[in-house]
Amino acid sequence: MLKAGALAFITTPNIFSARSRLMFIQSGNLLWFNPNEVNKSGHIQILPPWLLEIAAARAGLHCLKKLGVTDVSNGFRWRGKIINIMAILLKKSFYKEKFPGEFSKMNLLMILRKQ
Repeated sequence: MLKAGALAFITTPNIFSARSRLMFIQSGNLLWFNPNEVNKSGHIQILPPWLLEIAAARAGLHCLKKLGVTDVSNGFRWRGKIINIMAILLKKSFYKEKFPGEFSKMNLLMILRKQ
């Protein structure tokens, strides 16, 4: 429905965030994708960034930018701050991010342009 050259801004929970990964290790569920959250948040489908890019390309959209947004500690008080520090330490030690904020931010923002 976009005109050629128009921009689309798509956001989705970042399942690659440290908090989501730690939650998966602990419970087998991802952040915002568990039986208790589905009715609260309305998130019903897990979309990894690579799948979102494929879907966008099939719709004639080109990804201009992909980044993580919203700090992990936002709304999680001291536990979130500890997780954020752990994420930064792990990232610096072992992990090369594929996009800015991949490991430390809770949401994914993709800026797309219609071809």
